[in-house]
Amino acid sequence: MEDFDKKFEKLKEQLVLQEWPNVYLFKFITSDDNVSEILPHFKDGEVSTKRSSKGKYISISVKMMVFSADQIIEKYRAVSHIKGLISL
Repeated sequence: MEDFDKKFEKLKEQLVLQEWPNVYLFKFITSDDNVSEILPHFKDGEVSTKRSSKGKYISISVKMMVFSADQIIEKYRAVSHIKGLISL
């Protein structure tokens, strides 16, 4: 998980400057196989999806009320094990 922590260290530095609570937009790109594994982590959010032009990938956007930068990092950590998931 050390790579994960380094990857999101800069994001956390930017997020702590925000006022909380706040609405945050999570964005992911993945294959259809992973959608059912991702969505349970965001059941309190407003989810929208869009299929790529060739239908191979799907983008997932989730608007969600969060209460701290740590909560956002925790969500990314919760889905970081999903193979082939791209977090934007």
